[in-house]
Amino acid sequence: MGGVTASPTRNRQMLEFVARHGISAAVETFPVADVEHALDRVRRGAARYRVVLEL
Repeated sequence: MGGVTASPTRNRQMLEFVARHGISAAVETFPVADVEHALDRVRRGAARYRVVLEL
């Protein structure tokens, strides 16, 4: 599908590139039970990159 930043063709090319080169997102993951801890890290500016809750 298309996005605000690129056409569907460009998004496909980007996804193929990252798959080919083993590139992944830099995220911190937390179990949903630790949502308060995760939010605290975000609010304090201590989170690195993105915080993701695992369901």
